[in-house]
Amino acid sequence: AAEAGDVRVLGADVRFPTPAPLPPAGTIRRTRRDGEDFTIEATAARECVLLLKMTFHPAWKATLDGRPAKTMHVFPSFVGVPLTPGDHEIELRYDPGMTKPVLAVAGMIVLAAGIFLTRRRAG
Repeated sequence: AAEAGDVRVLGADVRFPTPAPLPPAGTIRRTRRDGEDFTIEATAARECVLLLKMTFHPAWKATLDGRPAKTMHVFPSFVGVPLTPGDHEIELRYDPGMTKPVLAVAGMIVLAAGIFLTRRRAG
């Protein structure tokens, strides 16, 4: 029986093969969240990527077994950390650095300027 997407070309089937199912890439043993900080204990069965379903931003910082680790943008827009086989402790933390305080001060300046200009025009 033909499946969706199968095509017959000059008497031959053309199709995408169905891959053999892979065993799970690993097991999450424990998780903890404290605000925007996440700690995950996991066992990777093979090389894989641990996925955190939080919106990706370069300000996400990770440690893998206590050492700084690379974060990556995982489709559609989540945070990933590459893992090698074995037991790991992964910490993920959103750290925008000085961006938040600078934007907060800039916002207050713009708000104050808006109030000043509004009162000046009214008076």
